[in-house]
Amino acid sequence: VNGSQSPSGRLRMVKCAVCSNSEDQHLITRCDKCKKNYHLGCLDPPLSRMPKKSRTFGWMCSDCGDDTEESDSPQVDTEAPR
Repeated sequence: VNGSQSPSGRLRMVKCAVCSNSEDQHLITRCDKCKKNYHLGCLDPPLSRMPKKSRTFGWMCSDCGDDTEESDSPQVDTEAPR
């Protein structure tokens, strides 16, 4: 499921971006933003199950999620009058 088809039609093994291991392919998920693959247990924090994806929403690793939170969230001026 997580591997991709090579031109020869054989399944290609993917490696985890953290541990560089290709074992436990069924426990590897792919970030929809950076396109890196991660074992569920190598993530920070680790995931206990595969993240849910839909046609409109994908999954992002914490590195990519941190980038979007900083750029998308409005800055609140706590000193502004109410």
